[in-house]
Amino acid sequence: MIPLSPKITVVIPVHNGAAHIREAVDSILTQTFTDFECLVIDDASSDDTVRILQAFKDPRLRLIESRDRLYITGALNLGLSQAKGAYVARMDGDDIALPDRLRIQFDYLEAHPDTGLCGGLARAFGTRQGLLFRPPLSHGEIQSYALFDSPFIHPTVMLRRDAFLRNQLTFDPAFRHCEDYELWSRAIRLFPCANLNRVVLHYRVHPGGVTQAAWSEMDANAARVAARELTALKLNPDAATLEFHRNIGRGRGVPIGRREELIRVEAWLQTLGAANDQVQRYPAREFRRVVSGIWYSACYHAGPLGAWMLARYLASPHRRARLTSPREGAALLRAALNRSFF
Repeated sequence: MIPLSPKITVVIPVHNGAAHIREAVDSILTQTFTDFECLVIDDASSDDTVRILQAFKDPRLRLIESRDRLYITGALNLGLSQAKGAYVARMDGDDIALPDRLRIQFDYLEAHPDTGLCGGLARAFGTRQGLLFRPPLSHGEIQSYALFDSPFIHPTVMLRRDAFLRNQLTFDPAFRHCEDYELWSRAIRLFPCANLNRVVLHYRVHPGGVTQAAWSEMDANAARVAARELTALKLNPDAATLEFHRNIGRGRGVPIGRREELIRVEAWLQTLGAANDQVQRYPAREFRRVVSGIWYSACYHAGPLGAWMLARYLASPHRRARLTSPREGAALLRAALNRSFF
């Protein structure tokens, strides 16, 4: 029997997920933590998804079928409204939760009652096998990183349901394909949040997962969130600067092949720092660490500039806010040498 008040509700929205849904649900039903319900929202699937789900005999699995397309925002909001658990864990229908995922996050939230949301690390499988997705960990860095992009890996998130209900926090359908980034950008202003330095999920990356049209819509809506953050810093960038800001924050628009481009990155990061010094929207130390990480990424992608890039990286004040690890330093050196001599 499903407990009347399970500790955790795992919400899995799915549309035509027959290829992977069994594996995803199995990874939840075999968790070491057992006091949960697994709430699957079938979003008008036309394949065998529902039949596969109905074949599960575990009473902790609860299936809600929608005949009309809700899309992910509607499906997630339905899941939040129907959840019974004190905590709600997100999961996608093609990912795999590690066996201790629920236990690790439950224990953390129980030990930190002020924390309203916690995520974790994820490791890719599929077309980008082994790639580690490492979001910012501390609350201050999470707030700061939200200036550039979503600070959580969405399917790793576990949230405190009463904190979201109390603050009327739901996914906004006006921000389709980046509804998570938009919601987290509001939530992190209301209560402490964290990412655990543990891999809790295997994240499936496969070709064709998101159409080009969806990527374009996502980028446009994510830019609206970033613009909202920049406005709070009393900055009002034009469309080209906003696109540039998003690209450097996500490590896109690369490689950087001209010195002027890297100089522009450094100058924009300096502008952001000066604005934050005035407004104090983000904790100063954590903000400088996030900016330092973005500066490192930009320099790494400026490998074609060779030794000039290395000198620029080392001389920049952006470098000093965080320690460059030996591994990062070696990677930066290889990037410069490969372009200089080969």
